[in-house]
Amino acid sequence: MKAIKILMIAGALAVAAPAFAQFSNASTGANGGSSMVKDCTPYDRISLSYQYDKLSPDYKGADDQGLNGIAIDYLHGFSLSKTLPIFLETGIGANFGFYSDVIDPDFLECGELKSKMTTISLSIPVNVAYKFNVNSDFSIQPYLGLNLKFNVFAQSKQSASIDDEEYFENRFGEDYDLDRYEEKYNMFDKDDVGKDGQWKRFQLGWHIGVGATYKAFYLGLSYGTDFMELAKKLNTSTFKIGVGYNF
Repeated sequence: MKAIKILMIAGALAVAAPAFAQFSNASTGANGGSSMVKDCTPYDRISLSYQYDKLSPDYKGADDQGLNGIAIDYLHGFSLSKTLPIFLETGIGANFGFYSDVIDPDFLECGELKSKMTTISLSIPVNVAYKFNVNSDFSIQPYLGLNLKFNVFAQSKQSASIDDEEYFENRFGEDYDLDRYEEKYNMFDKDDVGKDGQWKRFQLGWHIGVGATYKAFYLGLSYGTDFMELAKKLNTSTFKIGVGYNF
């Protein structure tokens, strides 16, 4: 909800700022000044973002379970008009997600049982964007689009750690093998996670976002959800904020 509110405020600013600038320029234009800048030039962008993928609340009873990660994206904006700054954006991105939690904080009365997850995915966005140029250096660009996501790697790992080694050795002996409590699960393998827990390789979703560009430097944020479940009763919503460079 916070991400949606942020995007609503950003969207309002995206409309209000250029409207104010256009009004100002229109006033000066009546006295022989300049008019509102329109830039229909195609562009390329590379960006680095923080990304949070929140799992649906009913997934394994976890209300706040999600993956923190980073995203590296390349995007090209195709100009759709010679007179209006409207663009079709597409490209490719690599997303890396990480999750860690303590399952049992009192494992064997002397340690912890932890769960970790690592994911890698590729995404292809298809957006429609409109560029509001406040002046020749600064612009605000809201967009709306679809996201094709290919889940490449997803592994969950459970492992034990011991805080009180002396107690552990006195209770279980020096030769007790803790590796028996370390297990790895391929989230795409039905034998590892079961039919209901098996993740899908392909997903389709939507997103909305807004970016601000000063000269060649870009700051953007977005929010989106999936149309297609990642697994049975498992949906994800994604929030991103990052910086980029236009060339």
